[in-house]
Amino acid sequence: MSNNSNPTMIWQQMDHAITGWVKAAIASPELMAILCLQALVVIVSLWALIKPSLASWFTLSSASLGKRFQPWRWVTYSFFHVNVPHLTLNMISLYNGAYYLMFERGIMYTTLIYVLGVGIPGILWCMFTSSKSEIQEIAGASAGIFALFGASAVVRPDLKLILGFIAPIDISTGVAVMMVISLWLYSKGYWKRVWHLGHFLGAMVGFYAAIFLG
Repeated sequence: MSNNSNPTMIWQQMDHAITGWVKAAIASPELMAILCLQALVVIVSLWALIKPSLASWFTLSSASLGKRFQPWRWVTYSFFHVNVPHLTLNMISLYNGAYYLMFERGIMYTTLIYVLGVGIPGILWCMFTSSKSEIQEIAGASAGIFALFGASAVVRPDLKLILGFIAPIDISTGVAVMMVISLWLYSKGYWKRVWHLGHFLGAMVGFYAAIFLG
């Protein structure tokens, strides 16, 4: 048995890697900001999953613009996820979407893009669904994540995306492909549990917000 497969050696290597990563996070306000945002989302999501009654305070309801005017939902829905796989996938995407933008434009800029990315699509969705008799609810950070990628396509057009975890392509092309796929899936009614329209709108908001902000 080689030293590399020794459990003690493996544990030491993991400990060394984690220690280095924590030190890097402490030394970098940008990285720390990403981790804090992720921690907030994870805590709220797990808390609401353990106590389902709390979910009603975070999810975005189609009635949020009507008699039950609850504007905080336009942002808080991005903190809640319906299950652990949903949460895990979005946290990986959130880290990748925010990383370069945070270092290029800073914490406040990235936070603004994220809030606009979840807020504007959320408000538009409420406007177009509030008249329906059936109350609908959505949750997840996907719209904000797509906004971060859309803004990154403007700020760092030289970046590469690993589309589908397979092929590296320019981020501008990757964002365009994701927007087209999202719009197509929405128009066809596929995977109705996924908010495809929110992905499309989030990417548009991030893209144009980055152009406007410069």
